[in-house]
Amino acid sequence: MAPVCQAIVQSTFPRHMYAKAMAFFGMGVIIGPIIGPVAGGYLSEAYSWRWVFFMIVPFTLVALVAVLVFIRDTSTRTIVRFDWAGFLALSAAVTCLQITLDRGQRADWFDSYEIIILTCLAVAALYIFLARVATTDRPFLRPILFKDRNFTVGVALMFVFGLLNFTPITLLPTLLQNLRGYPDSVIGYVLAIRGLGTLAGFFFMIVGSRIDPRLMVVAGFATQGISGWYMAQMDLNVMLADLFWPMIVQGFGVGLLWPSITAITFSTLSQKYLDEATAFYHLIRNMGSSIYISISMAVIMRTSSQRYAEMTDHISPFNQNFDLPWASGGWSATTTEGLSHLGSEIGRQAAMIGYNNSFYMFSITAFAFIPLVLLIRWKKGGGLVTVKEDEENVHD
Repeated sequence: MAPVCQAIVQSTFPRHMYAKAMAFFGMGVIIGPIIGPVAGGYLSEAYSWRWVFFMIVPFTLVALVAVLVFIRDTSTRTIVRFDWAGFLALSAAVTCLQITLDRGQRADWFDSYEIIILTCLAVAALYIFLARVATTDRPFLRPILFKDRNFTVGVALMFVFGLLNFTPITLLPTLLQNLRGYPDSVIGYVLAIRGLGTLAGFFFMIVGSRIDPRLMVVAGFATQGISGWYMAQMDLNVMLADLFWPMIVQGFGVGLLWPSITAITFSTLSQKYLDEATAFYHLIRNMGSSIYISISMAVIMRTSSQRYAEMTDHISPFNQNFDLPWASGGWSATTTEGLSHLGSEIGRQAAMIGYNNSFYMFSITAFAFIPLVLLIRWKKGGGLVTVKEDEENVHD
């Protein structure tokens, strides 16, 4: 649905209004992440988690009626041959890669035959897909799209955006619930705060759509990096108030990045490639989100187990710190109950270190890819370089 919606918006507005149009479009998109976590948290606590899915039904009916009333297809229908082999190969590659990343840590990576088989299948499927792209007249993904430098750079930026977009709202709920014991309804408010920041970013882009989009991309990634670095400093005493500004800043960065990257990506691309380009654009974003969330969870699990092993080495009746009541607190290394409580606390501390490391990785990733904006084509007078229709025909 997302590629189709974006294609409708972009085919309706001229190129110079892409950033403003996508800002309005993004405001509609972000209402869900504001309302959903809050309402879903209350429904799951008051009734059950199943009601979260029932909540989708009335909104779906309203959207269906709106599509039937307002959306009109004025384009000329043409018969397009679909590359099923390329599509299935790409689907298999993405699926095998995703399962490998999701299960790799638990299966101990390449010590597991399952992971080895999935990796081989992903590589083979990717090879088949690339071979189809290189040798077929009408491949699933036409290479001509990547002759447009702005599109190629924009896709790379959107992949990085996908890496960062959903990671905080995936990690924070488990951190707050498992390590701090917050209920679902309260966690929903934390996620809604991020949505408010994103909404503010979109509002800003409506006014600032004429600003150099490269500056907006730099500012967006910088705010993401700053928020990630701040969250990496958290400990087990973190309060909801401590998360307010990091979530606002992180959400604001999302609001700056989405319209700016979209405007850059499609600024010089021929309109006839719009449907195909938007589909690949969103595929890359979703792949980035899935891959990075899996990597982040692997970092948390691996570093948590490492730190747990390191800290338990110091738990011994011979450790003189346990003789000091102000150092040992209420923990005891001489009783079964005391060791059980102590092991649970060490597990919490080790898990917090794992979350800190994942947020450090998040921050470093945001800052590391900022130099990509230097590859964007830009003319001296300001504004994105546009491609005339006759030049597009030459490229074809």
